[in-house]
Amino acid sequence: MELKRFFVDKNSLIGDIITLTDVEHNHLSNVLRLKVGDFAVVVMGDGYDYKCEITEINKKCSTLKVVDKQVNIYDPKVNVTVFQCIIKGDNMPLVVQKLNELGVATLVPVTSKFTVALGSKNLITKLQATANQSVKQCKRSKPIKIEDILTLKQIVNSFKDFDLVILANEREDATTMQVAISNANKPQNVAVIIGSEGGFDLDEIEFLVSNGAKSITMGHRILRAETASIALTSALMCLLGEWEL
Repeated sequence: MELKRFFVDKNSLIGDIITLTDVEHNHLSNVLRLKVGDFAVVVMGDGYDYKCEITEINKKCSTLKVVDKQVNIYDPKVNVTVFQCIIKGDNMPLVVQKLNELGVATLVPVTSKFTVALGSKNLITKLQATANQSVKQCKRSKPIKIEDILTLKQIVNSFKDFDLVILANEREDATTMQVAISNANKPQNVAVIIGSEGGFDLDEIEFLVSNGAKSITMGHRILRAETASIALTSALMCLLGEWEL
């Protein structure tokens, strides 16, 4: 039977002992009802899977002893950053969860002209918690990192750090993602910019393209913001070799 997985902060490891508290302790003891002597896998964002034996369970915490350490084989090999304009309701956590599963390394929430939802420090905390929980299901060791909220004018400062920056543009009818990637000659460090409800206005598109973003078509249909984020990232991961079809 496949071992249950848990995510903790690196500080939870002292020597060969890992301590689970709060949500992870409750999940182990009250939800999964694991027992002393059972085994589990713990990840902490460092690229490894820690196989552990449960040595103690009390009301406040669970203690596990590391018995084996293996390189995690599910972490992505390419580095993808998504600049996602903030969208309404529960759609931002949904996007984080799905991009985590797809193998995105970093998500940067962005404000633009058509952004309706308000961002806050609480949003960043909530999204990172979503990422930390969903990393267990998809077997990664490193959850997607949620960065601080930026404006469109601010994100162009980081374009130089990428081999390719793709702009999802519903007005584009020529260049495809496949062409953009092919022209970049096997990029390993890629960014994708995706709008909120309403996409981008013409001035924003011109500004991003003039600063190095490659405008790509989104096909014949207009997608919801969350659909665009998930669908385009899926296609990107496939073209970058993270998926084998």
